[in-house]
Amino acid sequence: MAEERPSGAWERKPLYRYKELRDSQILYLGDNYYYAPIWQNPYGCGGRRRWFVEVRANEGAEHAFFVRILEQLIKWYTKDLAVYEHSKPDIVFNCPKHGSVAVEVETGSRKQSKARMESRFRELKKKYGLVLVLVTDKYLKKQYENLAKTITRTEIKREIANCFDAWKG
Repeated sequence: MAEERPSGAWERKPLYRYKELRDSQILYLGDNYYYAPIWQNPYGCGGRRRWFVEVRANEGAEHAFFVRILEQLIKWYTKDLAVYEHSKPDIVFNCPKHGSVAVEVETGSRKQSKARMESRFRELKKKYGLVLVLVTDKYLKKQYENLAKTITRTEIKREIANCFDAWKG
């Protein structure tokens, strides 16, 4: 039986640092929503941390994690963004430098034909000013470099900041 919602100042979010949750919150989320634990470092430097991420029906925990990390990062610069579940890029946002930007997160877990991928990215390039592909494994980068601007997690902060001319790096 599911526990009652934990009391106190607490709100449901799509991503939590595991150590910031109380046991009652972990039980509540696990019983009432589809949350998955994941060990990951979002930006590829330093040690991994444990996270608790809300996973939608069509995605794995790693994919969901990076979509949520990107969403939080982009919200530092603009509230003009949308996160999609089906048939569109994972994230679309507007920025002064490129206009409309599409971001796809690729974990390498779904194999697609080369022709289908080329067709998909060709359509995205027609519709958006910039198409970014975030690969969660650096060894996937070569597979996507000829399709769109491809970044790894170590480049996330810089590329998003560059869209807003905010990189001081």
